[in-house]
Amino acid sequence: MCDSLGLTARVMRDSFVPMKASYLLIGAASLLPQLATSAPIDKATLTEVVNNVSIIERATKKSAPAKAQQIFEAPNVLRTGADSRAEMVADDQTVTRVGQNTIFAFQQNGREIELEKGSILFQSPSGKGGGTIRTSAASAAVLGTTLIVSATSNGGFKVLLVEGKGKVTGAGGTRALNAGQMVYALPGGKLSGVFTFQLREQTSASKLIRGFKKPLPSLDKIAAAISEQERDISGGKVKATGLLAGGSPDYAYRIDAARETQLNAPANEVQVAVNPFTAAVTSDAVLKESTLDSERLFGLGFYENEFLSSPVLFDLVASAKDGSGPKPATNPAVFLGNNIIFDTPTVDLSRFATQDLVQFFSTSDTTFRQSVEFSPFNGQLFVSAGGTIRNSQPVTLTASSPLFALLAFGNAQAMTDMPSGEGDVRLDKALTVEMLNLLNKTGAIAVAGGDLNLRAFQAAAPRNIGIRSSGTLLIDRAQTVGDVPLLTLLTEDGILPPGYSNIGSNTAISIDGSGDGTIRNTSIRAPRIRISQQNLTLERVRLNDGNPAGFVASNTPMPTAATVRLNATNLLSLSGIRFSANDIYMQARTISLADMNFRSGSRVWLESQIGTLASSPNTNAPVEPGKVNFIRNVRYGGNQINSPSDPSILQNGLPASGATPQGPGIVIRPRR
Repeated sequence: MCDSLGLTARVMRDSFVPMKASYLLIGAASLLPQLATSAPIDKATLTEVVNNVSIIERATKKSAPAKAQQIFEAPNVLRTGADSRAEMVADDQTVTRVGQNTIFAFQQNGREIELEKGSILFQSPSGKGGGTIRTSAASAAVLGTTLIVSATSNGGFKVLLVEGKGKVTGAGGTRALNAGQMVYALPGGKLSGVFTFQLREQTSASKLIRGFKKPLPSLDKIAAAISEQERDISGGKVKATGLLAGGSPDYAYRIDAARETQLNAPANEVQVAVNPFTAAVTSDAVLKESTLDSERLFGLGFYENEFLSSPVLFDLVASAKDGSGPKPATNPAVFLGNNIIFDTPTVDLSRFATQDLVQFFSTSDTTFRQSVEFSPFNGQLFVSAGGTIRNSQPVTLTASSPLFALLAFGNAQAMTDMPSGEGDVRLDKALTVEMLNLLNKTGAIAVAGGDLNLRAFQAAAPRNIGIRSSGTLLIDRAQTVGDVPLLTLLTEDGILPPGYSNIGSNTAISIDGSGDGTIRNTSIRAPRIRISQQNLTLERVRLNDGNPAGFVASNTPMPTAATVRLNATNLLSLSGIRFSANDIYMQARTISLADMNFRSGSRVWLESQIGTLASSPNTNAPVEPGKVNFIRNVRYGGNQINSPSDPSILQNGLPASGATPQGPGIVIRPRR
């Protein structure tokens, strides 16, 4: 796997040195005198500009958008934004390609490039003198070759040689590089060993190589280097390890399910202690006691200098907001691990009294082997995973916190690093649980992920409950539990039999997503219920707002007063539904209803694209797109509706004149 710039390399042998960088020199030692006499490259013509690229005048600090065919010259600075890049060509045909989030400049009267941060590709034709690339902690000189240089904010330095030959010289040693090899360095110039990375995979995904309209002049040489390496792989000279060397020079680790294996340096290479962040994020955490290991805690008062930003995802749980909503954490504590495994009945959070958030963050998966009760905590409590969250047996998770959230998410790349914020994260990881019970005694609950498959799912909280999916949604009974008689489901408001899903809140329940949703064999009870999906199917579901029959909330007009709101972009299909609610609002392109009874005295608003009742109600007629369809056994006050002129239907389609009726009964109208 590769990142968008090709700077996450697949390692081809089991060796690694954790590294940072100081001043280095890259290139054959015999080439250095030639660099001094070569023509300068202190300016170049921009040949392609992609997205957000700007040029900053060093003297005035003024910034202006860069344009193709513009001359970029020293001492000005070029800056690229996210998903942005630029290519420039000097008079001697030296090509410099600049990746996203990069700041760099040419040195005057020389062949040097200042790289403040980010990544560049440098390709100098043979005999043209090459050049030197400098960062705040490193320097690289090249000649007649193609390489990628990545500078990191902590002073790290990483070089990938794509084709040609070169040398890296630093304090205490020299490393020779051939095509398909890379090296890291530490402050003071100590060098790692040489890695062999997989050229084919690296170059095929790199936007620095493939992301421009004009082909890189050295593509033929790169192709030859790839072919030679592939022959070595097939011949057994080089073995693919399946490991990745990450973009940070501090560490490298697996990004597959077995990511816990670290790469160990040979004894004859420089050994450097892994920093606390690396140690925590690349190893599994098994919680067998109630107290948390301080070596895995990051944030103010812990390893605050190792972890400057918390991956707190506030907007991702917006559906669980109560009156004031969750507030940004200014003093978080984050517990890190590759896989986090809960195997303790209690977790003590008393030491975090001064923190406003405690987040359990696994870069892979989080597993609950038994029921867990978190001690009372006055801040937000997040259990989040770069992979998924699972339980190995029926469990109950109990919290006493303003917000208790379960989040299964990933980011645009594999989770080889912590997300720096919400822009780096998308909820796309599947979350499949069965017999999982969530109880927050004092606050709200949020559950979010990609495809959500929640079976025999129980959730209860005095505040809001929010369930959000970015893929498909399924809430259903346990796979080993059969259906109870439909008559029992429709006539009883108590807790459903064991194995069924039951979601209850004293304030509001919101279930929403951008995909298709199906809810079956479930009881949902709250003063306000909101369910919204692309296509939404409800089967054998009880919807209860807790109000007695005939109750009207301060005579508030519909649809504002609706306590139960069901929305679908396309099809809304309901069957076997028990409504214990007085104000019901449904909206979709097409609405299909079967086997349900609306309370006598309730207000029911049904909005479809056309906004009229389909012909032949309650006769099992086919669904008519764009209309409200009463397929079978749709009743109001116990009486089946057999005609559009039934007295319980107050409006069918747009009225000839007058306001929309607000009294008890059914209103059918076009959606607005």
